[in-house]
Amino acid sequence: ERYEARELADLAWSVADALGWGRLVLMGHSWGGSVALHAAASRPERVRALVLVDSGHLDYADQPDVNLSETLEQLTATAEAARIRTKDRASIAADLELPIDDPVVDAVLEGVIDDGEGGLISRTLGSSRAAAMYHLMRARQSERWAAIAAEQIPTLLLLATEPEDLRVTNEAAAERFRGAVPQAEVRFVEGATHSLITDLRGRFGTIVAEWLGQLRDQAEHRAR
Repeated sequence: ERYEARELADLAWSVADALGWGRLVLMGHSWGGSVALHAAASRPERVRALVLVDSGHLDYADQPDVNLSETLEQLTATAEAARIRTKDRASIAADLELPIDDPVVDAVLEGVIDDGEGGLISRTLGSSRAAAMYHLMRARQSERWAAIAAEQIPTLLLLATEPEDLRVTNEAAAERFRGAVPQAEVRFVEGATHSLITDLRGRFGTIVAEWLGQLRDQAEHRAR
């Protein structure tokens, strides 16, 4: 139950409160986008802006490849079998088709631990991933859109365009999202997969920073 979007949103705000943060920018990718959206909807007065990265714009329960009849035990077995199992840094780089000194390889290494047999295995347990997926499939992002729209929270939605079937899904979902959250700026990022941040790398940070800069400039202009 602690993996429900509502619970995670409350946990995020408890961290912000403990750090003494006031109004802030929320950003989330994939599962994190669902959490960010639920967090923004629960305390909209605390949110300066919302950045959704290929997420938050659809309900996963409505996607054709989602089977809500799968039990938590079945999801756990699938997730456990899917844990990354590799030998070393060189193997990771080869699997990702990246140079061995690429920063993405470092990021993957942060997420693996010694498997006790001379290799590496992903740090996240299958049971944890399964619980996250179980609740993500049941979280209704669309039920939170009205709160975002009502408070006019500035929202940037960045969407993947590859492979083609994901582009088609995103295009249909984006229309519904735009209708519910009219102040949102929706951008389709050419050449980007769901792994949009690692696909764009530095350009991702530039896109978000420039958008936030525009919001700041607009606010300053209105203040004059």
